[in-house]
Amino acid sequence: MTNKPVVLQPEYDVVSSTYKANNATEIRPSHLEAIYSKVGAEITEEMAETAAEFLKEYASIKGGMRDSSWAALQYHWHMFASYCKERGYQPIPTQHSVLKGYIEYRATLVKWSSLRSDVWAINSINKASGFGSPGADPIILATVKRISEKQVAEGRSIKQATALTYHDLMIIIENLENTTSLKELRALTCIALSFNCMLRSSELLALKVSDIDFKDKMLTIRISKTNHSGKPEVLRLSQFVIDILHKYFKLIGWDYEDPKLQDKNLFQRISRYDRLIKNNAPITTDTLREQVYKFAFEMVKDNHINEPPFSTHSSRVGGCQMLWEKKATLEEIMKTGRWSSSEMAYRYGRGYELVESTMNDTFDKK
Repeated sequence: MTNKPVVLQPEYDVVSSTYKANNATEIRPSHLEAIYSKVGAEITEEMAETAAEFLKEYASIKGGMRDSSWAALQYHWHMFASYCKERGYQPIPTQHSVLKGYIEYRATLVKWSSLRSDVWAINSINKASGFGSPGADPIILATVKRISEKQVAEGRSIKQATALTYHDLMIIIENLENTTSLKELRALTCIALSFNCMLRSSELLALKVSDIDFKDKMLTIRISKTNHSGKPEVLRLSQFVIDILHKYFKLIGWDYEDPKLQDKNLFQRISRYDRLIKNNAPITTDTLREQVYKFAFEMVKDNHINEPPFSTHSSRVGGCQMLWEKKATLEEIMKTGRWSSSEMAYRYGRGYELVESTMNDTFDKK
């Protein structure tokens, strides 16, 4: 049962993006949200114009997101907007019945992780426009939860990246630690560093020379997926990985104490002549996939019969599984992986149980 929409009383009208609440405060999405949340409120033309202005402002800064997150939001919103257009629904503000129907429809096409991304995008656009978060409704949350549990029970769980295990890593190191090829040593350094610190590919590709502290054996991560505070995170490096980094710097001809090098990208493109391309261009995700992980998989593929090749998350998954295997605490695993919740730590560590050994202890006992 729904309430019949009513026209807002004049004192609640939003006249334009230049409207001044109480003749003093510029109206913001929170003001419009307060108006819209009143039972039976009707969206006036002026409110719609104001919401459109809010969305323009939101788009101008890409919602404060990274390019990849902004692209994901646009994709998921476009899917919802297309669904609404085909059925004659108004996508924004998103009505409860429309959102619930969309979730149930999408559940027949995608996995629950994508459903959550759908709801995130719909919430983000509505919130930025001044129309609140329709996905926060208890019925919507319960619907997503029910679908998620049903899909898991049916075996439609998320496919995890093939783990690059500690055993794999030792084989790769044995093959490459004495190489004179810069491209091969770059691959080894990427993998060892990613495994040691359970780095996301975005974190690895963003590293600068200055982020490695050789003396104190520390790695600085300036911005990560779960940390946008501006305060960097600092992780301890194994001496074993520091040794590999020393070999990498020596082969390039870098002095890690040279102030002129500090702002250079740690992992750069390499020419066909096995030399750095002199424009400080960082490697891309495609390079990481093809020249690092695909290359490494060929060395250890006999360990992974009937498994897909490594992805750019394989070192992170393998590092997490090694910590579970060595009976590290959940708190230590979450801290090393920089997870704000335990969900991903459990998912990556599938098959292991919940503390004596740490990541660096294991490396340094090689």
